[in-house]
Amino acid sequence: MLWLSSFSNLLRFMAVMLFVTACQSAFALDANKADIHLDSDLKNINIIVGSSSSAGGCPPGQYWDTGQGRCTTEVLLRTVNVSESCSCSCGSGTSGSCTSSRDGSYGVYGWTIPPSGQEKISYNGATNWGGCYSTSNSCVADPPPDSGGGGGTGGGSAPVGTTYRIITAMICDGSSPDYYTAPVDTPIAIRNQIISQYRSWEGQRCPETSGFVNWVKFVNDWAYTMWAPRPGVPDAETYLDAYLTKTFAAIDTGANQTGEKTAAGIYAANHLCQLAATERFGPTSQAEYVLYSGNQCIVTVE
Repeated sequence: MLWLSSFSNLLRFMAVMLFVTACQSAFALDANKADIHLDSDLKNINIIVGSSSSAGGCPPGQYWDTGQGRCTTEVLLRTVNVSESCSCSCGSGTSGSCTSSRDGSYGVYGWTIPPSGQEKISYNGATNWGGCYSTSNSCVADPPPDSGGGGGTGGGSAPVGTTYRIITAMICDGSSPDYYTAPVDTPIAIRNQIISQYRSWEGQRCPETSGFVNWVKFVNDWAYTMWAPRPGVPDAETYLDAYLTKTFAAIDTGANQTGEKTAAGIYAANHLCQLAATERFGPTSQAEYVLYSGNQCIVTVE
């Protein structure tokens, strides 16, 4: 009877083999199908789907991907972030040096193959680059040509064709009298934080007087609100929290709405320069913001 039992097991094994062979013939090269391999010692039968060969029995150009659970062409495995330097030059009317950088990312494509899901890399996608942004600069305004009489930055009417020395139209530091017009309680460090936030945008301009005064008052009001529930906390820490948790986001939101972080911020700086020049030299003057200077304008009268 032992030989009958063994013969019966052999018949069952052969039936399974015939079924598997039929499956292989029908599906081995179809899309999203894998070959089926049978491993048996006549006692244990292991059915292995698509993992006994490098391509897993998949159609040409495909592999079995453990994440997809099927034969597939390349899938996105991960994204890699990179950065590189890019060209930079000082703006019109200035000279010096500057450096810029840009950030990008690219996808890595391939498969996570059996049995442990190790990566099989097919190719790296093209890098998507963002715009250049300034990382440092030492650009300074060029001295204007000698007008031959008067000129300078003095007030009053000016001869046609005179190019004046740089004037300031925005608040970058304590050299501007408007730097101290906002609430006197607000620390210098917080005032400088507001200026630095503006200078991180394209063109690196400083805040205009109205904006600067508004945000210094804004952070001051929040600091007063925070003091009551925080007895014993140093004033400097309270002001810093008021800036980081309330003011920074408010400034950022406003800048996103107006486009100040982009080239539109440079146009805004040109407008501020023009207003300052018109007030100082009259309606025939023309002014342009000196890129990366923060608050300087070149003024000419036509």
